[in-house]
This record gives sequence, structure tokens and C-alpha cells, in this order.
Amino acid sequence: MELGDRFRSGREFINKFLWIIGIPIFLNLTQLFSYQFIYKTNYLPITKLFTIKIGIIPAPPSVSFLLEDFPSPLFQYNNIRGLRGIIYEFNLFNVFLMITFILITSFISSGYFSVISAKEESRPGIRDFFINGNENWYKFFILHIIEFIPFALGIVNKRFAFLAIMNFIFMYVEYSIAVDGGRLNDNFKKGISFLFNNLGLTIKMAFYYGVIFSLLNIVVYLLGSLGTLGVITDIIILAYFGAIVNRAVLEVYTLISKYDVI
Repeated sequence: MELGDRFRSGREFINKFLWIIGIPIFLNLTQLFSYQFIYKTNYLPITKLFTIKIGIIPAPPSVSFLLEDFPSPLFQYNNIRGLRGIIYEFNLFNVFLMITFILITSFISSGYFSVISAKEESRPGIRDFFINGNENWYKFFILHIIEFIPFALGIVNKRFAFLAIMNFIFMYVEYSIAVDGGRLNDNFKKGISFLFNNLGLTIKMAFYYGVIFSLLNIVVYLLGSLGTLGVITDIIILAYFGAIVNRAVLEVYTLISKYDVI
């Protein structure tokens, strides 16, 4: 499996349908401006010169993959600042707020995966994002609720927040939903089994694509130091390269799970 070929293929796909990067750009800008509006402060990333990044960027891609202190107005946990955000305790308002947030992001995730998994000849458009996103939103909603459980435990006791690292076992479930279809429990089985059956390949992708983002890190931190305009530029850069990697990983999943190509 030539990961370089998959990256080039992903780049060609995203270049043909460049509008797709508008989805993560919208999500990240909403997050940034909501934070700055609510807390009446401008976000300035923690200054770093270079960071080695090993891992596969989530889908839809977030600038927080590199800017680890990138703020979230509702809820956030990272190694730099711990638990932060409006939701820091359990009450009825926070529960409804979080469920609403997860509902919205689940629909967006469903639409995003529907367009990055589309065949080139189908020429996916914005209309497809909304129509196809409506088909699997409930699957992403259930998945995101499960993934939120460790964070919910972290609200009760901050010592439990580290359990979120266990969510890595679900990393291919979203790709299974997009590629395999069918029932959600089958998507969980296929996604988790794909991870453990191809753990070596997953680690290889984490290093290969991690090198790309490690190099991008230098540019991202330099731009971030310029203020809000620099952070916005970072968001656009990460949306572009992140979407390419998302498509590349999806192609890897499709080729191996459906055609047994190694």
C-alpha cells in the first residue's frame, strides 16, 4: 500500500472539489469567533518553534490537531490547559446544550463523509452534502455520544478525562459508516476489527502523514503568532491538507476492506 499514491490521489480529489474544505473551515471559524465573542478575548496560540506530530488527523479536520490549545467555547480537554469551556458541570441546561451541539456536528460529519467518499464521476456538490448528510446523521450521533462519555466522566472527576484516549479504537468506525453502509453495530465491528487487523498500517499512516503535518507545524505556528488573521490562515491550510488526508485514509480503508489490496 503506497501511502504517497493515496495522498496524491486525495489531493487530486480535493483539488477537483475544493469547496469541500469549506466545511472544516466553517466549523473552525465558528469555534474561533464564538470563543472570542463569549470570552471577549482574542486567541493567540502558545508559541512553539517545532513540534513532531504523530497521528492521523480526525475528520472533519480541525486546526486543533496542530494548535493544541485552540479554544472551544463549550467544552474542551487538552494536555495544555485541562478542562475548559462553558460546560464544566452537569445540569439540565448543559445536557441539552451538549446534545444540541452533538446533533449539529453529527449532521455535519455525516455530510462531510458523504462527499469525501463520493466517486469523482458523481461530482459531489453542496446539495449532496445536505441530502446525503441526512441519511447517516443518527449513526454519527450515537458514535459521538459514546465518544463523549469519557469527557462526561471528566466533568464529574477530572482524573477520568484521560480515558478519552480510548476513543482511538473507533477511528475507523466513521469510515465504515461512509463506505460500508448497513447497520451501525456492523460498522462498529468492521471499524474496530479493521484497526486491529491493520494496526501496522495504521501506525505507518500515523508516521507518514504525521511527517507532513510536522513540517506544516512550522508554518502554522509562525502564522499563528500574527494574531487572528494568521489563525484564520492556519485554519484554511489545515482544512486543505486535512481533507486530503481524510480522503487518503478513506481510500486506504476502501481498498483493503473491499478489495483486499495490500
